[in-house]
Amino acid sequence: MRINHLTIKNIKFHKNLDINFSKNNCLIYGENGTGKSSIYSALYSIFKIYFRNENFNFSKYKNNSTDEDIYIKVNLDNEELFLPNSNYNLPDSIDRDNYKTIYFANQELLESIISHSENFYINLYDNLKKYSSDLRSYCEKFDEINDTITSENYSTHNELRKENIESFKEYLTHIKSLSNSIIKDNLKENFEIDFEYEWGISDTLNDYKYPTPEVKLRIDNMDNLKTNFNEAKLKLVSISIYFAIIMFQEEDSNSIKLLVLDDFLTSLDMANRKYIMEYIFENFSNYQKIILTHNLQFYNLIIRSLKNRKEYDTDWEIKNIFISNYLSPLESKIVSKDENYIIKAEVKLLEGEYHICGNYLRKEFERITSEFEQKLELGKASELQVIIDSIKSSEDGYYYIKPYEYFKCLKKLFKDFKEVINNGDSDPIKVSKCRTLMGGFSQTLIDYERELEKLKEVINKIEFYKNIAFNPSSHSDEEIEFYRKELEDSKALLISLNEIFDSI
Repeated sequence: MRINHLTIKNIKFHKNLDINFSKNNCLIYGENGTGKSSIYSALYSIFKIYFRNENFNFSKYKNNSTDEDIYIKVNLDNEELFLPNSNYNLPDSIDRDNYKTIYFANQELLESIISHSENFYINLYDNLKKYSSDLRSYCEKFDEINDTITSENYSTHNELRKENIESFKEYLTHIKSLSNSIIKDNLKENFEIDFEYEWGISDTLNDYKYPTPEVKLRIDNMDNLKTNFNEAKLKLVSISIYFAIIMFQEEDSNSIKLLVLDDFLTSLDMANRKYIMEYIFENFSNYQKIILTHNLQFYNLIIRSLKNRKEYDTDWEIKNIFISNYLSPLESKIVSKDENYIIKAEVKLLEGEYHICGNYLRKEFERITSEFEQKLELGKASELQVIIDSIKSSEDGYYYIKPYEYFKCLKKLFKDFKEVINNGDSDPIKVSKCRTLMGGFSQTLIDYERELEKLKEVINKIEFYKNIAFNPSSHSDEEIEFYRKELEDSKALLISLNEIFDSI
């Protein structure tokens, strides 16, 4: 059982957003401000209400620009979960025990894991017990003993607390071992974590209440973590503990296995991020994974990893969320990279549905623009326009797109020339080889210039049609033949643009 559709209305930035999840896993890229994290919040909220009986703060997520109520609906195969609802009882086909294999993580959660470094127990209690039935039982047992202890049952409750302490220490010993294994074997780091304990005694002269257990988290035998260690190392500690708690939980035959991650690896370099993603791919292969990020380099790193693992086309769908400049008021739109709007446009063109055809062509133009931005690893549309303007005006514009091939060719050329020069050799064979290399390099430059001219031509035409076929205000029933011609020309240009970008 997996999520195959999400609908959110009037939540934060989104007035109405529908997302289909056609494959088992999904990677979503969106700049900050496009409503990406609202998708995470919507999923998190509905699952915590149905599976953990936690309250939902409607005002926290409400879109303030409308008086309409918020609405979230998740389709799980043939079942639906939605809010608000008169009750939050799960359908008969879904067991509440599925909470054991439903996990969410974002920057806020990972920071909270070490927020109380002076007493790590508070972090376990407040932020992590919801992800582990074992951890939750230990915490609840401490609460129960404190809530029911009296002068009459003090001795027996003290023994119960000792038993719970021993079991809890054993549990944390396993978590420490798993965390250190992840740090060493998966994250390729050489530090270790450890725990120190102070359990305290009850006030036998007053109300017999025990103080909160104290668990001190240490790194390489040092405490005062935020003083002694940088943000990146603390983030690795948080990640290792989070996954250790998840992995220690007994593997269940639950029908729902879900891992949702939202920009959870900030402050880490790409090597760390790569190791963590490889760990996730290996250990959560039977989970539905939904990953959201605003970082283009990280987004492209995931795509490269998926292609290396041969999972890009089979198990994952790639989506982009962006603010459409064609909607008023501005709203976010989400598109799949593998969705072919041109084919849909062709069908509607043949059927005479010119308005719908124009809308599909506009979607394809937006999709291409978003993909181009990612290929150049840019973060803002304004930067993209700078590159496009450079391509149109500069002779070297195309080297923005193929810098690797350009410099690889140069490197090989100079390496071979250096070999000839260092040898002080005028061997005709080597001279001939250098001339051949020069000829090949010259041809490469000629090919680049031809591709650049082709790209310039297409972009200049695209800018013209952007104001006609790609503009909703131009969709009119008047002069149908003229408009059909514009649609056909626009479609041909988009096909050309796709061919160029596919070769990049």
